[in-house]
Amino acid sequence: MTKIENSKNIASGSSFRNVEGDVHIGDKIWLKIKQNKGLIFIGLVLLFGIGIDHKNEIISLLKLDRHFTENDQDFKIIILPFKEYCKDNGKNYDAGLVIKNRLNGIIQKDTLKVKTWYWENFDFQDFNHQKAEEMRKYHFADMIIYGTYQTASCSAEGNQICLNFITDPKWNLSQAGFDLDKENFIQGGLDELKKGKIQEQVENIAIFVSVLAQIKNIDHKKYFAKLQGLLQKDVDSNLQGYIYQELGDHFFMDMYPKEALGSYRKAVRIYEKDNDTSQLKLLQFKVSIAADFKDRLDNFELDKEIYHKNPDTLSKDLLAGSIQMIGSFYFKLNFLDKACEFFEEGCQLEQELYEAYPSNKKFRNNLALFYFSLYQTNLRMGKKIQAKKYLVQNIKLYEKLAKNFPAYPNFKWRAEESVKKLEELEK
Repeated sequence: MTKIENSKNIASGSSFRNVEGDVHIGDKIWLKIKQNKGLIFIGLVLLFGIGIDHKNEIISLLKLDRHFTENDQDFKIIILPFKEYCKDNGKNYDAGLVIKNRLNGIIQKDTLKVKTWYWENFDFQDFNHQKAEEMRKYHFADMIIYGTYQTASCSAEGNQICLNFITDPKWNLSQAGFDLDKENFIQGGLDELKKGKIQEQVENIAIFVSVLAQIKNIDHKKYFAKLQGLLQKDVDSNLQGYIYQELGDHFFMDMYPKEALGSYRKAVRIYEKDNDTSQLKLLQFKVSIAADFKDRLDNFELDKEIYHKNPDTLSKDLLAGSIQMIGSFYFKLNFLDKACEFFEEGCQLEQELYEAYPSNKKFRNNLALFYFSLYQTNLRMGKKIQAKKYLVQNIKLYEKLAKNFPAYPNFKWRAEESVKKLEELEK
C-alpha cells in the first residue's frame, strides 16, 4: 500500500461536523453576517441579484464556509474520512472517525486547548497533499489529517491504515524534535489504530502544543505533570530537550527563577548527552542568566516591599534601579514584551523623580538610560517609530546633562553616540 494518491471525486464537502455535533450551514452563515454587519448588505444584494439558487457560490465568494477563525488561539485540527480502497463484506470502517473520537477523549480528559472538526461525507476530486495543505490554510487549521484504508480481503498484507498529516510550519515542530517529513506518512494495522499507536505522533503533537500554549496562564505544576507524562513516552531526546527549554522560558517569563534554572539544566544534560552543540551554547547562556536572575529577583522583591511601605525618594530610586536590572535580564533572553513592560514601569518612576528634582543629574541620567533601553527593545521588536521617539528623548536629556555638567565628559559622549544611532535609524 502506498501514500495517498490523486483521486477522482469532487472535493466540495457537503456536511460539517465537530465535537459539538452538527452545524447547520444557514445558522453559521447568519451568525457570521451578524458578526460583520457590513456583510448584510453585500449578502442581500448577491442573494437577490444573483439568485437563491446560487447560494453556494455566494457562500464561497464571501468565505463564509471557513470552519475556524483566524484569531482562534486553540490548536485546530481538520480530520477527513479515510478513503477506502474497498469494503470488507459490505462494512464501512472509517479510521478518521476513530482518530477523531480518541482525540476528543484526550481533549476532554486533559482539558486541552484543541479543537477538532470531522468533515463527514467529504467527497474527493483531484485530491492530493497540495490540496490538503490548501484546505488547511483556507479553514485556518493548524493540522489536517487524512489517509486511506484497505481491508484484508483486498490485500495479502492484511488490514492496512495509511495516515497522512500536515501541520502549520509556524509551530516549528521539527525543531521540537518531531521527525516530520513533508507529508508525514505513517502506516499500520487496525489493532495499532484502535490502541492509538498509528496516530500516537498526532496525539503527542496535539498535547505538546496545547500544553505549551497554556503554561503561561495556568498552574505550572499541573501542566508540568502533563509534559512529564509526554516525556515518559518513547519520544526523541531532542523533543525532551525542547520541552524542558520551553518550560524554562515560561518559568522565567513568569518570574519563577528556581524552576526556570532547573528546567534549563535538564535541557543542558540532554543536549550534552546527545552532543548537540547547536542548542547547548544557548542553553548554557540561559542557565547563567537564570542563576543570576534568581539572586537579583530577591533584591527586586525586597525593594518593592520597602517602596510600598514607605514610598519616599530613596525607596523609589532603589526600586527603579532593580526594575532596570530585571528588565535587562528579559532583554538578554529576548523576552522583549516583558522587558518593555519593566522598562516602561521604571521609566515612569524615574520621570517622577526627575520632575521632583530637575537639577539632580543622577535622576536625569537614570531617566536617559531607561529611554535608551526602551529604544533598544522597541528597535529589536521592529517598532522603529516608537524606538525613534525614545532615542530622541535620550538625546535631549544627555545634551542637557553635557551642557549643565561639562566636567562629566561621559554625558557628551553618550549624546554623540545616540545621535549617530538616530542618523542610522533615519537612513
